Amino acid sequence: MHDGWCCATIGASKGVTVEKIGITAQVPIEVLIAAGYWPVDLGNVFLADDDPGRFVQRAEEDGFPIRSCARTKGIYGVCLELGLKTVIGVEGNCASNTLLLPMLKSQGVRVLSFAYPDQANQLLVQKKLEDLAEQLGTTLHRAESVREELSEARGLALQIDDLTWSEGLVNGWENHKSLLDTSDFSGSHIRYCDEARQLLQMVSQRRPYSGDCVRLAYVGAPALFAWDLYHFLESEGAHVVFNETQRQRAIPNPGQSLAEQYASLTRPYLISHRLRDITAELKARRVDGIIHYNQAFCGRELPAMLLRRTAGMPAITLDGNDEYGLGKRAKVRLRHFLEVVRRLRDSERKISDFLRSERRVER
Repeated sequence: MHDGWCCATIGASKGVTVEKIGITAQVPIEVLIAAGYWPVDLGNVFLADDDPGRFVQRAEEDGFPIRSCARTKGIYGVCLELGLKTVIGVEGNCASNTLLLPMLKSQGVRVLSFAYPDQANQLLVQKKLEDLAEQLGTTLHRAESVREELSEARGLALQIDDLTWSEGLVNGWENHKSLLDTSDFSGSHIRYCDEARQLLQMVSQRRPYSGDCVRLAYVGAPALFAWDLYHFLESEGAHVVFNETQRQRAIPNPGQSLAEQYASLTRPYLISHRLRDITAELKARRVDGIIHYNQAFCGRELPAMLLRRTAGMPAITLDGNDEYGLGKRAKVRLRHFLEVVRRLRDSERKISDFLRSERRVER
């Protein structure tokens, strides 16, 4: 669970006790903070809890269908356990919100809404940001000041991400956790900065990953069994060098304004934007294979076939919902996948070495 919630000072909330506000997905947290709130990413709290099943059970006892999205039920349960008075739901982000938000209202929770525009257009995003600021009783001028205050924390997160793939010093789990936490900074951007600096200092003393490691990308929403997955892959000689969704949380292209910043995201907009970002990162990070996670009952996930055709490399799809650990069948499939990836990679290396030697002979 998140602990030590920040009641410190930041932006427009200096000297003011900060009230927590729940968020169901990535939102412009600068506007929330400028209005005197501190965001709580309910999904992150659910994923990080030692016993996430109890949140799901609470939701089902209150009327959520058993065959429905575990993440949505978890968000509901977390919100009630934390006793939050206000939640911002992101329209269009999740079909399950049509049940989640009314259920929260029935429990006396004040539900506000935010929606990204259909297009990644700065003017359209600007209008949405203005509407959110008005709804919360603040201004974008204040929110821009908060943006500047959060820039150091986001910069450290991206530095951790860079060291994951360029230097091979950060493991996949550390990358996942550091990037994911930037959606709300676990309650304190100041503490986040301190912990990020400690991690950067620690990894600077490590030996980089071997060149024989299989370099993987993780595409899709974070899974409930993330801890098991990353540690299992490490034990099998694989290194996750790209966490797609988690990286988006850290705002990899911040631009010069809030509107530009949130127009640069990929997941809220057309699939083509997301695929373009994924393929560019796969190439830059020299990825050998893709782990594609498909969250059950989620309409926002990438179609597996489209991802494979666009990426042009081996990919395995893991389906999940309320699995809290990595099962035996998934481990067998992953071992087989890693063996296939190794063989393909080694074959390509031999062909590349042969072609280089032939060019030297021709000279």
